[in-house]
Amino acid sequence: MAMSTITATQSTTAATVDIKIFSTLFILEIKPILQKEFDKTRALVDVDAYMFINNF
Repeated sequence: MAMSTITATQSTTAATVDIKIFSTLFILEIKPILQKEFDKTRALVDVDAYMFINNF
């Protein structure tokens, strides 16, 4: 009985560590890329809006 409890705890801890590693990677690696893409898209939208407004 005691062994199965330990195994369950270890796998839960491993999953938690995986999630922490993933979220750290996400913040460090993926978020800046998404932010850059988002900024690019937003800049394009701003230009479109600017052109649209100035055409009136």
